Amino acid sequence: MLHFSDGQPFTTGGAAFGYRAITGTGETPRLLLQVSIEGILTEAIVDTGAPYLVCNPYLAKHLRLDSAPSLHSVNLTIRGYCIRGELFRLALTLMADEGSDLEIETTAFVPALDESQFGSCPRSLECRDASNASDSRSIRTRRGSISEQPNETFVK
Repeated sequence: MLHFSDGQPFTTGGAAFGYRAITGTGETPRLLLQVSIEGILTEAIVDTGAPYLVCNPYLAKHLRLDSAPSLHSVNLTIRGYCIRGELFRLALTLMADEGSDLEIETTAFVPALDESQFGSCPRSLECRDASNASDSRSIRTRRGSISEQPNETFVK
């Protein structure tokens, strides 16, 4: 970890990260981090130009955001696609391998897509039809596992 010259910590934690293409197409590699969104562990794509955390629709469904009041409805352009969605405040934790996790409250954009549209959203959202039996996944929480794994999520 980094320290100032007087020995005081500059950072509170450090984390390993991935650097790889997010699809099998050889696309430009992305920086990936392990994060927790409302207690659910997932992998996030770091996008320093994103105005919000972009929450995968499958994860949003699991968090029951479809029945929660949103802050606002907005249109967001993601990789050339104009997508309508809702804004929510969510707890985001950047998971530290060394030192302390960084916990923040962030504004998250949740695309307004139904399950039949998951496969048609930008590839970088890695949206898939949650009803597809060949798409077996598992959600990891700090307290154990739940069925099915959320796909990658953008983090600002």
